[in-house]
Order: sequence, then C-alpha cells, then structure tokens
Amino acid sequence: MGGKSIGRLFYKYIKYAIDNKYVDKILCYSSSECDYYSELFQMPREKFAFVHLGISEIKNVQTSVGNYIFSTGRSNRDYPFLIEAEIDIPIKIACEGYVYNGSKKFNNIEILDNCRGKNMIEMMANSFCVVIPLKDINISSGQLVFLQAMALGKPVIVTENVTAHDYIYSGQNGYIIQKEKDELRECINRLSNKDVYHSISKNAKKTFIENYTLVKLAESVERYI
Repeated sequence: MGGKSIGRLFYKYIKYAIDNKYVDKILCYSSSECDYYSELFQMPREKFAFVHLGISEIKNVQTSVGNYIFSTGRSNRDYPFLIEAEIDIPIKIACEGYVYNGSKKFNNIEILDNCRGKNMIEMMANSFCVVIPLKDINISSGQLVFLQAMALGKPVIVTENVTAHDYIYSGQNGYIIQKEKDELRECINRLSNKDVYHSISKNAKKTFIENYTLVKLAESVERYI
C-alpha cells in the first residue's frame, strides 16, 4: 500500500474516532492546533480546546552553569542548523542514531547516542543553555524538552514555531528566534551577561511552576470534565 493510501486511511480512521457524538471535546497542547485540526477534519472549532502541556517537577537534580549548549529530541528537529551556526562553545546533541551528513566537520560538536532518562536530565541541568532548532514552524513539537529545561531553570532558545509562543515569552522566560545563524549567536552572547542569564533562568522556573506542572495540566483538563 502506497504512502498516500496509508495517509488517507489514517485520516479516515482518525476522523471516524473523533467526529461523533461521544466525543465532547478534543484537547490540544497548542492553540494553533485547534484551528489546524478544525480545518483539517472539517469540524466545528468549538469542539477543540487548548490546554498547556504539563510534566512532573524535576527534583533532586543539581544544576550548574556549564560551558556547553545542550539539545535533544527527534521530532521536527533541524540539527544541521545548530551544528553549522559555528558557535564558539561546545554543543552536545542527545539524539540516538542521529548522523550529521554535512560536508564540513566541526570539532566542538558531540552527538550523544545513548543519553536518555536521568542521564539526559543531568546533562541538560549542567549545560549553559538549551537550544531547540525546529524544521517546520507549523508542526507542534519541542514542548517536552523546553518544559524540562524550564523546570531546571535553564534558559531555552527555540527557533520560530507556532507552538512555542504558547509557552515561551521571548526575552522574559526564554527566547524564540528566527532560524538565522546570526540571531542564534547574538542570543547566546546575550546570555553571557550574568544579570540577563539569571533573570531568564529565574523566570523560566517560575513560569513552569505556575503553569506547566502535571497538577496544572490536571486542573485544566478538569474544567472540561
């Protein structure tokens, strides 16, 4: 069966599952998805509702302002952009099986092939900052990683994405940048200012605790039950 046939069959099953009288509300983790799925499945917009994703608080993990940039995740990632930005400080990318196929080699890039769970959290906790480079601005992705970073009080930099604006207030609790190498380098240089770094770090953790924990997610879902 061809890819297009599989896609049409998948669409048919999903629409059948959600477009019926037994489904009262469909919760999405970004506001843009509500509009997107309403249009995609030709369903009333009011059937979709946005709630912030929530994750467990990260406890008993020591953090430090390290000397490397950390990035992780697989979905919708654009690691060549990060690798080729020619940033002066080391970059560690935790993505199992990822292979950079660019023509130029960079000595400050380390691909971590077996970095997950607690090991990944500790690597993130001791980084300078977390950078999440995304390919498609319209695909919801990256939330889990930047919420983990915020829970640790790590400054996070995300390339432009419709999802990110529901969680990150650029310049306050993190940064959302255009996918431009100069802009990424400028943002990292900005964080070298200790006052700026401390402010972003403090606001990131505060925003997480006030809005993005599992308890907050449960309270949001409860409103629709």
